[in-house]
Amino acid sequence: MNQPIISIMTNIKNEPDLIEWCLYHLHILKFDKIFICDNESDIPAKTITSKNSLIKDKITIFNLVGDKIKKRAREYYYNNFLTHSDWTLFIDADEYLVLKTQENIHDFLKQEKFLKNPAGIVDCITFNWKMMGSNGIEKRNSKLVIDNFTDCETFNLNPHVKSLVKNNNIIDYSCPHNVKVQNITVDTNGILKKNGPFHEQLEQKDCIFHFWCKSKEDWINKCNTCSENNGTDDGGGMRGRNINRWNKKYDFSDNFLKLQYSEKLNKLMRLSKINYT
Repeated sequence: MNQPIISIMTNIKNEPDLIEWCLYHLHILKFDKIFICDNESDIPAKTITSKNSLIKDKITIFNLVGDKIKKRAREYYYNNFLTHSDWTLFIDADEYLVLKTQENIHDFLKQEKFLKNPAGIVDCITFNWKMMGSNGIEKRNSKLVIDNFTDCETFNLNPHVKSLVKNNNIIDYSCPHNVKVQNITVDTNGILKKNGPFHEQLEQKDCIFHFWCKSKEDWINKCNTCSENNGTDDGGGMRGRNINRWNKKYDFSDNFLKLQYSEKLNKLMRLSKINYT
């Protein structure tokens, strides 16, 4: 049996940590491809990634402008690139998939709870968010995201989810929190998911670290970008994007990414600079 091709689909606008994010998912978690919709970044994503020999051959970039970019980007991906892989993870570029139980995404999908689930054929696996904080950092610095930001909201997970989906069996892709598929959707423990964009089983180890804020400087830039897009980020509202929310105090921390991958990812980042052409 051939190993499935597993992709990520995302959209960006001025993502300063794009290289780190791509290296992490391609070289540590071993995703096969990344598809990026670039929404008029000041420095085009293609300019950044095409110079990096470690990632450029595994990345496809397309450009869209206007309102409701995220929804339109998923539609464009569905119509043009869906057949290029077998599974797709729909996440944003401030979200890092975290696999605490497996070495990489291919080993994760090979688990019996997904291949032979008693409830039926698994077409979709949901990952709950873990909301990461700013660690009180005001200005951007040269450290990695995974080194800078370790504070988190709680030890438990946020009920919002993002989806890893079997491409051939997608019915409705309009909401990445609730992709509708032909067969069943489960969480990372293999437990059948209820309807809607949430999954209330919050005891999973595998999840998504959502670096929704980062530093104060990052947060201000994100708020400004949202305002420039007529006050919307995906056809919705500002979603509480008040400048003063950047330093929301979190009493917990999760150092998994920093402890597990800091050395390797920093090395990849150094190699990236060497390999620029």
